[in-house]
Amino acid sequence: MSFGRYISPERDLGGGRMQCRNQLDGEIFIAAIEEGRDLFALERGRPPRNPRWCRFLHYTPAEGMYTCMIYRTRPRFCREYRCTRLVVMDGAGNKAGKMVGKTGLVTEDEQLSRIWEMQVKPILLKERDGSMEEIRKKLEEAGYQVLLYE
Repeated sequence: MSFGRYISPERDLGGGRMQCRNQLDGEIFIAAIEEGRDLFALERGRPPRNPRWCRFLHYTPAEGMYTCMIYRTRPRFCREYRCTRLVVMDGAGNKAGKMVGKTGLVTEDEQLSRIWEMQVKPILLKERDGSMEEIRKKLEEAGYQVLLYE
């Protein structure tokens, strides 16, 4: 739910459609609000929420849950999302890997894989406060960029 800060509406196209940009990878996409859902009317009566949550989450009081208002037209990042705590970008800003589970890494970058196994995984296995910042520092020293998700 905290990816909303990375989705920026750029232009109202009318008819419940907006041109948006995914700040993580630069993708421009057309978000179409699903029928029966009004983006601005949703703010009334919605329980307090974290301002970093996605603006396209719709709270349904009867169900007591949030659903995506643009599910059919959501950006590629959302379609491919699998629960993760951090994403690693290479020096050019391209996605190099992502953390899954408690210590796993999904990557095709051999250097990142070696760094992860030798330097990052031991930090994760200790399970101590501040470990994610320590991991960020190690990866940045190796030339990567790190996006941490709370």
